[in-house]
Amino acid sequence: MKNKIKKIVIGVIIVTSLILIWQLITTHFDIPKRIMPKPTDLWDFIQKEFLTTHSSRYTTVLGKALQSLKDALLGFVISLILGSVIGIVLAQSKTVYSIFFPIIFLTQLIPVPALAPILAALLGYGYSTKMVLIVLFTIFPVAIAVRTSILNIPENYTQL
Repeated sequence: MKNKIKKIVIGVIIVTSLILIWQLITTHFDIPKRIMPKPTDLWDFIQKEFLTTHSSRYTTVLGKALQSLKDALLGFVISLILGSVIGIVLAQSKTVYSIFFPIIFLTQLIPVPALAPILAALLGYGYSTKMVLIVLFTIFPVAIAVRTSILNIPENYTQL
């Protein structure tokens, strides 16, 4: 246990020393920021761009990342619900499966960068375009997984 703590302390001392040397060199030799910024300049940038809210309509990078995460999760939840329903329907009817599977297969062959501008032209650059893209590219894998799972349930489990 002491050996582990010793390694951690040595690592922290080394990293801190390197940052301190970096700060001293860039300050003493007056190196321009565009060539080698000081660690304090980097810290100021991180605080400004990632941790504080700007006065303009843009928020922090972290805030934008969290909003994107929320959007993605909402899209996945919608896909999970709709994909499960579609998967159940596809498992119940071979006719429905034979009609819709080629369409499902073809939609998975279209790359997102090719479809995104088309959807943006149709729906505009907004929240709806983002949701449609997320749902469109996640709903069918869910549907196929649900269908496959239902069809692979052992017969003795279905007869309760």
